[in-house]
Amino acid sequence: MKNKTPVNPNYYKGITPDGTEIEILDVVDAFNLNHNRACMLKYIARADSKDNVILDLFKCMKYNIRELKKYGVDVAHLDEALKQYDKPF
Repeated sequence: MKNKTPVNPNYYKGITPDGTEIEILDVVDAFNLNHNRACMLKYIARADSKDNVILDLFKCMKYNIRELKKYGVDVAHLDEALKQYDKPF
């Protein structure tokens, strides 16, 4: 069965103030972001271009929590708060 999802949909692209087209991966590479930070950027930047803004913002939070844990931050309260929203909207 053929995948009907575009490989490079329009919401992957943004336009800089000078009119240059840029993709999130270009920003990730330019700033040498790790996986968690790249995912946070991806979900925030594309949220308004997709069907479910709230879900994408919660996905961003999940990666933010993972990143904070790496630095020893106690995020148990955030994990617990996020669980109530850890379902499709």
